[in-house]
Amino acid sequence: MKPQTKSQKTVETNGVTNNVKFGIKGSGLHHILGILRDQLYSDKEAAVIREYACNAYDAHVEAGCADRPIEITLPTKLKLEFKVRDFGPALNDNEIQDVYAFYGESTKRNSNEMTGMLGIGSKSAFAYGDNFVINSYIDGVKHIHNAYIDPSQIGQISKLGEEQTSEENGIEIVVPVRDEDVDVFQEKSKRLLSFFKVTPIVHNASFEFDKFDTLIQGDGWRWETRNDSRYYSGEPTLVMGNIGYPLSGRKLKLHGENEVLTDLINENLVLEMEIGDVEISASRENLQYTEYTIKNIVERLHKVKDEMEQEVTNQFNVADTHFAAKQLFGSIFDTASHLYTLKNVLKDKLLWNGKVVSGNSINCTKGKHQDNGADNYSLHHFTKGYRATRYKCEEDGHIMCDKETVVIENDLGHRRGVMGRVLDLILNQGKKVYLISFANQKARKELFDRGLDQKLTKLSELPKRPLKDFGYGTSAPSSARGTGETKTYSSKEFVMDFDVIENMGYSDTKSSAWKKVDVDIENDSGIYVELDRFYIVNKNTFGRYSGENRPNVMKHLKNAFKKTFGMDLPKIHGFKSNSKSLDKAKESKNWTDLFDYLKNTLQDNIKNLNIEQKYADRTEVNLATSSVNWLQKFRPSDHVFTSQIVDGKFKRLFECHVEMNSHAQIIEDHKDFATSIGVEIDSTLKPSHDLQKMVKECNERYSMLYHLALDWKFEWDNVKDDLQQYINLVDICGNPND
Repeated sequence: MKPQTKSQKTVETNGVTNNVKFGIKGSGLHHILGILRDQLYSDKEAAVIREYACNAYDAHVEAGCADRPIEITLPTKLKLEFKVRDFGPALNDNEIQDVYAFYGESTKRNSNEMTGMLGIGSKSAFAYGDNFVINSYIDGVKHIHNAYIDPSQIGQISKLGEEQTSEENGIEIVVPVRDEDVDVFQEKSKRLLSFFKVTPIVHNASFEFDKFDTLIQGDGWRWETRNDSRYYSGEPTLVMGNIGYPLSGRKLKLHGENEVLTDLINENLVLEMEIGDVEISASRENLQYTEYTIKNIVERLHKVKDEMEQEVTNQFNVADTHFAAKQLFGSIFDTASHLYTLKNVLKDKLLWNGKVVSGNSINCTKGKHQDNGADNYSLHHFTKGYRATRYKCEEDGHIMCDKETVVIENDLGHRRGVMGRVLDLILNQGKKVYLISFANQKARKELFDRGLDQKLTKLSELPKRPLKDFGYGTSAPSSARGTGETKTYSSKEFVMDFDVIENMGYSDTKSSAWKKVDVDIENDSGIYVELDRFYIVNKNTFGRYSGENRPNVMKHLKNAFKKTFGMDLPKIHGFKSNSKSLDKAKESKNWTDLFDYLKNTLQDNIKNLNIEQKYADRTEVNLATSSVNWLQKFRPSDHVFTSQIVDGKFKRLFECHVEMNSHAQIIEDHKDFATSIGVEIDSTLKPSHDLQKMVKECNERYSMLYHLALDWKFEWDNVKDDLQQYINLVDICGNPND
């Protein structure tokens, strides 16, 4: 990649008689190289993956085979090596020494076809470990070199030997990996390699690359389904040279005429830039928001906005009717849609027949006919409540249009048997059905002008099917209840049906959650609960017939169990109270009460995962942050922040806080699960570090922190760069009170 040249002012040196050029003395060389190795990269594993994968891709570009995938071999517990293999130009012994032994040397500074230019990335393995192997395959001979840190701390490369091979020409980098980092390389490879134009072949991968639907795209950009909630506004991804960088809207300073681009700063946007169009940090971990970089990104975002407007406008232009245009609006800008955040960007561009489509709603609020006072039209839609399992017909005042909306005209004059006609559309075709009736043609025309300008399906044209076809059997009167209900209640032994519970509503019959079984209690084994009138008897809840004991709450318990322990609940048997089956189960060593099983599983997990220590650490974090809001802003993801702070009390506090707070979700999951089964997690262990003492020491040493703590408006992202400089100034120059 071609570096950007910086204009320098000429400094006059009249009268100067002695000049000394800057350089590095031999005595300080090991120190400078140590900084490049140990402090340049905040994420050591990611640096190894990114730098060698990019170098391999560059080799394919140089060889004219850029469309061929490079090959990555991930480490396993049995083979603790990370490998990157390319099939580009091989290097002879002298070339290997030139490329891998000297910092700052690069052959890529004259081209924007390749990502490298700094002459540092080929040594990135030293950020992670003390050695790596370079295998160069040249015309049937494998040349093996080992790069390692010697006692001088400067490092060197030694040739280990040669051997015959049938491998294609190219380079292979082999980096030894520590056992505890195998999963880390899996996780970070999935993230870092996902933006390569030609997806690498990854051996030993335990993952598949995420595939996101592209909702709208243009020249060098796309808008993807990258999260499940429009309420989360993450950062876009800027891709340059196969690497995805987070794009900070705050650092782009989108003010004035550029403020219209603000809604584009969303994680759904993937923006591709040509190599050299933006500047990156020396570590290649982040963008440098220089004037050059900001200018180019803002120009690209304006082009994205223009293309996006044109693409959506084209879609509206081909809509046949106003109703179809409203359906399109509803589908694109539904509140659950990944395009919702673009509504303000595109709102003035959504035209149909020259008029702005302002929304997806058609107002059907009842109007009175002037002659007889009757309703001009009536509207109903079909819905089911949060806990219900069946649809019902409810009155409505608006048609909310999207691609699944269907409006049926009620030409029968009544709604008897309507469910049998519309359930096929709802259940089998996924349609959102509205039923409308008109008092006269004037009322019909009125709604036609509002957007209901399509030919409506007649209710009489829909086939009428029996409700039992959709599982809507009617309940028999109490006097007619026969053998089915009696047979269920007469049984003493059951097994829980999780499929039924998954869709069970609060008002559904409790017995429907259980299937009758025959159990050999003396010879079988399993998990059981006591049933009293099909309520689950649980000594840890309030009252025998509490709503917490209904079978349908097992759905939530099942999900919480899976989330906490990573496995499914076992089969659960139910034995009726005061039955011989229950007495036998209680006396048998082969049967375990469900709530005893849950408690034992929780306690085992607490022990195996050292939850009590994590809980003690989490408690210490909460106590330390309760009165110090600047400490609350620390995040485990702020690797760059902590890596650029010199060693001192603040850096130590930061690292300890991240270490003790990194298991917050695990702790919360176990704590919530414990509460749900009536168990408390308490810990008398000492925290791993005395954060409260460390906070006090930091407040004394870095006195400006006290003023930050008093400012309730303090925002971490806005001050952390300045804070970093202040901390370094104190630790390098010393505190006046020292």
